[in-house]
Amino acid sequence: MKEQIYSTLDQILSDLDSREIDVIKKRFGIDSPILSLEKIGRGYNITRERVRQIQNNALSKIIKKSLENKFLEKTFYPQVDEFLGNLKVKREVYVIRKLQAIYNVNYEEENILRFFLFIYPKIFYDRENQEFFSHLSTIKEFLEESKVILSHIHNRLKTLNDLFKEEEFLNFLEREIKKHLGIDPDLEELLEFIKISKLIRKNPLNELGYFEHPRISPSSLNEKIKIILEIEGKPMHFSEIWEKLKTLSKIEDELIHPEWKKDYNLHSVHNVLILDPNFIKYGRGKYALKEWGYYEGHIVDLMKKIVKERKQISIDELYKLVKDQREVSENTFKIYLYKYFKIKNKIVTLKNA
Repeated sequence: MKEQIYSTLDQILSDLDSREIDVIKKRFGIDSPILSLEKIGRGYNITRERVRQIQNNALSKIIKKSLENKFLEKTFYPQVDEFLGNLKVKREVYVIRKLQAIYNVNYEEENILRFFLFIYPKIFYDRENQEFFSHLSTIKEFLEESKVILSHIHNRLKTLNDLFKEEEFLNFLEREIKKHLGIDPDLEELLEFIKISKLIRKNPLNELGYFEHPRISPSSLNEKIKIILEIEGKPMHFSEIWEKLKTLSKIEDELIHPEWKKDYNLHSVHNVLILDPNFIKYGRGKYALKEWGYYEGHIVDLMKKIVKERKQISIDELYKLVKDQREVSENTFKIYLYKYFKIKNKIVTLKNA
């Protein structure tokens, strides 16, 4: 099958002169790294605009000849159309992976397949830009409408600055595609459709949103720990937080923002929890968010605060109130109790009261 790729390439380029062939190959990374117009121009001692003219002239010949090529018309194009599924729009990399499996080409040879996708007139191709990855379709209207749908979602996510659970987001996207394209996409098509966008990302907690949202792309370990505590909704041991981060970093999903892929050691996690004032020690290695309202000081200070407010309080009630705020064993509580407080008939008061 690989021989067919090379023989088709030779046929497509057969009407070009040597310089045109060289320019095309260098521009598309065939048998050469991809070079800019300027770099190619320096090699020929001509301007970048002259290189562009040579390139465009060569492409006009190539595109015309590609329509006459039996392999592209009868084999390659139908394969691409099949890979595009019902929605008829996919990222270039998705189609390339499928073709690579069929033709057993290596990384360098993949650029020949990309070249065929770009030049064949029945395949409508949009190159990568700031908003989208390279993507293609066999229906021009679908290609254009897909960008409209995704751009609308980009604006909505950025304006609302909100997150959506994956299922909720996919249901919304499905409705938009049905409305604008009249297609009923399956789950794989919905997920691949999202991947056309550079601006829609998710975190490993199955939340989707605008790629700059702080829960999608947390900029620090501190932020990630805060997100984990918010999700769990309870104090956690520093080793549990570390294990959670490690588990989340290993989730395989192209949509997950790369910030979540970073690896941290246990010492780094513990240091952040100790030093960041947004976290407080809950007790026995556990930490909580300061905003949850837990008492920040030592357990003895908490006990003194409660007893001072109540004037006097039963041992059982004091233990319950302390347990509501901090994790402490009954033995530790009693050690502090009899060391720092006055006890009479199971009633606790301050020693200097």
